[in-house]
Amino acid sequence: MTVINLLHRKAIQYRLGRDLTCLDPCNMMNTEKNLPRLQSVLCHLVQCNRVPEADIDEILVQSLCCCDYEDNEDVLGDLPLVK
Repeated sequence: MTVINLLHRKAIQYRLGRDLTCLDPCNMMNTEKNLPRLQSVLCHLVQCNRVPEADIDEILVQSLCCCDYEDNEDVLGDLPLVK
């Protein structure tokens, strides 16, 4: 049985796997769901020493700029930045 067949039969239950959907272009415009998922992915990457902790805020700002964040300014104010 191939990996694709397994994924179709059972949903991904691991948090990182679920949170990686924030990188899907279809989901990127939904900032209310996307930002917490992106923050979770970044936390995992910091723990694995793949992304410097100092770069997290810059990555979040860049992702918001890519998603035309001007229409959703209230979302960032509600979410704490990853520390």
